[in-house]
Amino acid sequence: MYVVTVTFTVVPESFESFIKLSMANADAAKDEPGCLQFDICWNDKEKQVFFYELYGSEEEFNTHLQTEHFLLFDQKTGPMVTDKKSVTYTRIHMA
Repeated sequence: MYVVTVTFTVVPESFESFIKLSMANADAAKDEPGCLQFDICWNDKEKQVFFYELYGSEEEFNTHLQTEHFLLFDQKTGPMVTDKKSVTYTRIHMA
């Protein structure tokens, strides 16, 4: 399994719009054959949004990056984000 984590620092005034766009992106991604999980989390103390995404393979994730809904999300949220960090993992165990 291919795990993608993304941490966003969002401009406070854009938070509600960012979350709505994030939810639309995640909801559309769940219909992709390779997307197994797409969680959106919020850390109020750090004012960060965290995505946890699980795909069957790196190729399936790369397909996600080419979808219309992702490209729209990326375009619209770019100005709302002051920092973005993405890290990928290979899941080796699930309890």
